[in-house]
Amino acid sequence: MDSALARTVLEYVHCGDVMQPVAPGELPITAPLMVLLPGTVPPEREEETRTYRCACGFTLDDPTAA
Repeated sequence: MDSALARTVLEYVHCGDVMQPVAPGELPITAPLMVLLPGTVPPEREEETRTYRCACGFTLDDPTAA
């Protein structure tokens, strides 16, 4: 396996860079929002979920990483 593929498989990569873990309390007010229609129940976030953020603002929640 070449090193670029191994990096992609072993780390969370977006925009060519490794995404950084972010604590839920550290998410800035400018973080992307989830827009829901009236009557829609938002999904519950598991306490064990770890959030990763790319420098571009893309976020990824990984419930298996905690």
